[in-house]
Amino acid sequence: MWAIYKLRMKSLFRMLRMGVYLLGLSLLLAGCANTPALVEDINTLPNPPGTTSYRGPEDPVIQTLTATYLVSFGDQYKLTDSRNLSIESPATWDDVAQFYKSELPKSNWQPISSAAVVADSLGQAWQRGAQRFTIARLVGSGSARDILVLTLTTKQ
Repeated sequence: MWAIYKLRMKSLFRMLRMGVYLLGLSLLLAGCANTPALVEDINTLPNPPGTTSYRGPEDPVIQTLTATYLVSFGDQYKLTDSRNLSIESPATWDDVAQFYKSELPKSNWQPISSAAVVADSLGQAWQRGAQRFTIARLVGSGSARDILVLTLTTKQ
């Protein structure tokens, strides 16, 4: 009787141990599947229609704006890539903002609030996994076009 009980308990523990192993493996695989691939090149993200690469002079305001975003995200985020675009007429900031609001969620980017993004009229910030993508608008004066400062940062 005792031998039969002992044999059943041994079989039960084997099945329990196998179940724990399978559960651990499935959780590991599920965790890997939900981790989005890191974007290394900002040029792989979509560009709104009506924008072109900025070809103007190096602008200290652009550099300051990029640095402001990095500071607002804290030391844990490092700059991965950046890019500047010009908004060409007849496109407007509203067109650009709407484009990103419709396109980025298709790639699992979620809008976030940021101290650096004061209002939607000045910029947007998005996050996917360990990365943040920001769009800041520098309003052109006179005949100058608006400039978009795009930054991609990765949490370290």
